[in-house]
Amino acid sequence: MEDKKSLENIMNQAKSIKQNNFNNMQQINSINLILTSDNNGRDKDPNISEGFLKLKRKIEEVNNATEEFLSILNNDNAESRH
Repeated sequence: MEDKKSLENIMNQAKSIKQNNFNNMQQINSINLILTSDNNGRDKDPNISEGFLKLKRKIEEVNNATEEFLSILNNDNAESRH
């Protein structure tokens, strides 16, 4: 991107998304602990756990997409410096 200021703004926003993703994963881990029985390591409610697993996978997809996007931005930023 030729407009370095815009690239910098986009990178800052993407980094904010990455931080939010980190916070989301912390919440996912907390929910996962709550859903797992202390007694035998099994799910307390299989129906809720199934829905939760779908949510967890989607959040992981968002995390991966965010990392890929940041990588593209970083590469574009490095190329624009040369």
